[in-house]
Amino acid sequence: PCILFFDEFDSLAPRRGHDSTGVTDRVVNQILTLMDGLEERKQNIFIIAATSRPDLIDLALLRPGRFDQIVHCKLPDENERKEIFMVIGQKLSIENCIINDEILFNQIVKSTENFTGADIQALLYNAFLDATKQQQSQNDNNNNKVQIEWANIQRAMDMTKPSLSEQERKRFGRM
Repeated sequence: PCILFFDEFDSLAPRRGHDSTGVTDRVVNQILTLMDGLEERKQNIFIIAATSRPDLIDLALLRPGRFDQIVHCKLPDENERKEIFMVIGQKLSIENCIINDEILFNQIVKSTENFTGADIQALLYNAFLDATKQQQSQNDNNNNKVQIEWANIQRAMDMTKPSLSEQERKRFGRM
């Protein structure tokens, strides 16, 4: 078996007729031709595409026999967001941080409703950078571990917003 995976497929195969050069039209036509040829081969070839903008993909690619199964990955729920925070926190080697304070941690998780995993990662990275700058300005070179505090999270929350608007969430929910 063979699996072909395309990430950000909307940039490779957008709806035809939207550019003035015709280049994307030719690319989409070629993809369609190749995919139709795969059906006749009767081999175990699976094509998987990921996108954050399914509304931009050429509709001819979404018909049965091509990409006929659409799996919508919903936004993480509260427990999933907790897990994401923990995994990214471990990745950043964060010690003694706000995540260890259960009450504050739950408050942060609740305030990140409608955040994607990438949004949560951006939030923690922003808080981590803020804490690092704070630690350096205090000349605290004795501790190699960065400690994220409530103030760092608050400043990061001001900078980090959900990447999907309410309108986009509704549109994707209908797909």
